Amino acid sequence: MVIETVERELLVEIKLSPVGVKSLALALLNNLQSFEKRFGEIKIPTAPEKKERDLSI
Repeated sequence: MVIETVERELLVEIKLSPVGVKSLALALLNNLQSFEKRFGEIKIPTAPEKKERDLSI
């Protein structure tokens, strides 16, 4: 199953300074590492390769 489009609605907008972004990124990374130590690695699925369409007539 391939999803071509995604509809979304913006519920929250967060504006951060560069220092705030880095702090958030480090906090998320720390939480992710703790989670993976406890429950195992979270695998990121790879997208299947797109087949080129034959557009010749």
